[in-house]
Amino acid sequence: MTADQIGARSHSECKSCPATKFCQSSRIVNDCAPGYVCFEEADNHTPDIEDKAYPCPLGYYCTEGAQSPVLCPLGTFTNSTAAKQVSECTICQPGKYCNYDSRIPQGCPPGSYCPIASQEPTTCPKGTFQPAFNQSGIDDCQPCLGGYYCNLTGLGNIFAYGDLYKCPYGHYCPQGTSTKPIACLAGTFIDEGAIDSSQDGNEFSANTLNDCNFCPEHYYCERGTKYRFQYPCKDGNLCPLGSGDMIACRAGYFCQRVEEVMVETLCPEGFFCLMGTVSP
Repeated sequence: MTADQIGARSHSECKSCPATKFCQSSRIVNDCAPGYVCFEEADNHTPDIEDKAYPCPLGYYCTEGAQSPVLCPLGTFTNSTAAKQVSECTICQPGKYCNYDSRIPQGCPPGSYCPIASQEPTTCPKGTFQPAFNQSGIDDCQPCLGGYYCNLTGLGNIFAYGDLYKCPYGHYCPQGTSTKPIACLAGTFIDEGAIDSSQDGNEFSANTLNDCNFCPEHYYCERGTKYRFQYPCKDGNLCPLGSGDMIACRAGYFCQRVEEVMVETLCPEGFFCLMGTVSP
């Protein structure tokens, strides 16, 4: 505290030590030391009075006689309190980011990478995923796994999302797929029991066109079919192995389903059978 004039007669005539200064024996002595911020009531050159006069906080620096701390530039931080000048603001290291919301370096989250002096994480691009913390370069963004599609930026551990990004039945997804899954061609399918073309014994991957299995005989498969028995062949038609549509029964024959099998029978004597005939 200080008095405005000699001969002060009461405590009410004393005022708080002014900003940027420290006071002792009721007198202003000098500026607060570099590395400290002094709003009021500082009682020495390196004060520590909560909310009034204290060491410069993390992420800031304070020159001599500072009334308010100065933020370190984006992409930098301070290792300790009481920083005196901007040169004490350290560049944020690879794998970390430093912004105004965080006074200390933050670990780069999955789905992103942080080069040196990062202000914010950089999200990995579409067609990639990144499952780990504290990664520093775009090379840490891995190509989307075969059998999965990565159509958004910033994807983390692809397995942590369950089946959300797994290639759906009736489709295949090559490695690095960044858009929507590719539908199997007409005449083929992928379902739960489909055979993996790689035949390596691992979980079915559905990552190439070869993983689309031929539609079984007596059924047909439209583009993107997700169940092999989804489209049974109808009477008056035939569906050979790998059919993408029904084929009308030949003239002179009739075609009927018998116990789940399409049977083509020669038209009997005394009858005629046009193309697509179900019964004479």
